Amino acid sequence: MILASGTDITELRSLEKSVRFREKLSSLGTLSAGIAHDFNNILTAITGYSSLALDKVRGQGEVEEFIRNIEQASTRAAELVARIVSVTQIDEGQFKSLDVNNVLVETVGLLKGSLARDIQLSVNHPVQPVWINGDATQIQQMLMNLGTNAALAMKEQAGKLSFELELAQLAAGEVPLGSTLAPGQYAVLDVVDTGRGMPEAMKQKIFDPFYSSDGLGFGDRPGTGLGLSIVHGIVLAHRGYIDVDSEVDRGTRFRIYFPIAEESSSGTVVQLRPPKVNKRRIMLVDDEEWVVDVTARLLTTLGFEVESFTQPYEALDRFKSSPKDFALVITDQNMPQIKGTELIEGLRKVNSQIKVLMMSGNVSPLLDENHITAFMGKPFKLESLQSALSHLRVDADDRTDDSLNPKADS
Repeated sequence: MILASGTDITELRSLEKSVRFREKLSSLGTLSAGIAHDFNNILTAITGYSSLALDKVRGQGEVEEFIRNIEQASTRAAELVARIVSVTQIDEGQFKSLDVNNVLVETVGLLKGSLARDIQLSVNHPVQPVWINGDATQIQQMLMNLGTNAALAMKEQAGKLSFELELAQLAAGEVPLGSTLAPGQYAVLDVVDTGRGMPEAMKQKIFDPFYSSDGLGFGDRPGTGLGLSIVHGIVLAHRGYIDVDSEVDRGTRFRIYFPIAEESSSGTVVQLRPPKVNKRRIMLVDDEEWVVDVTARLLTTLGFEVESFTQPYEALDRFKSSPKDFALVITDQNMPQIKGTELIEGLRKVNSQIKVLMMSGNVSPLLDENHITAFMGKPFKLESLQSALSHLRVDADDRTDDSLNPKADS
């Protein structure tokens, strides 16, 4: 008699693969954050000096054209950095209850105009709202990436692309194999195309950052390898799960699960009273000298007085000596001595009403938790800086008298 016993380890291996992928994203995230910070500082100088130069040569033919080309190249470089970072660092601070139906319908409308005429597009969704906890912009980006990926898989043939959304109650035995989902109710989204599909070996790699099937005759964004990695990162950030089913010459189906949230109730937005200060002077803090130089020049062009610091502790001491001198503090986040959020905490202890504009080349921080009035990503143009200041109601031409200046909090 021969006795044999065995254990099905399929699910275990799938879970191990998921853990390895998360560890890979975490390592890549640490690396990309550091690169993004340094690279965006360089791009801030390039973009800022280009804006200043452009203001000097308007109407001068080729010179103006050359500088505009520099600006456009810098913008494209910044977009690439943002895409790399977005693969691994999804900001959950903006998550709230949203109806996926609305996002789906709006996105499909945008996608329709970019598809070839021989691709039939369809969308099906429940009549009632489908609420999840998430960010509408990220969900839209996810849908656009999947739609574009499907269109590329059908670029040499007519085909069909469908988006189908439904509510599903998953029991313990119905949870997708290899996922960490718990039994419960989910919004289930299928994105299905009739393109060329993909072999099994490719399915194992399509979510890997920088993996591209360009030149292999299959879908995915040509030359970048970031489209589906971004999709995967967004799904993970929303505590969901994505699965792919595909065969060569039989098309592809992406199935995405999002946990259901309760319907959102409208809250009250609290508006802080604008501080009464000398509106012309701005404190600027950044450890990179060229960022300080170009930003100070841009602010001067807009009519402001600027006091610049590359040492945050020196900036804090100056603020403590006379907080009423400043209408606004503009600070970087990643500095070697202390973080921008730590500097802001020190400023708030002196004047709790001081406006703060955080600038950073990384993902925007949680504004409310860190007492930041506004955020501006690096690199930025003169127009972006002017828009941020306008939003903050900091006017270079309006000077209040000393009787309106704030006093240090006691």
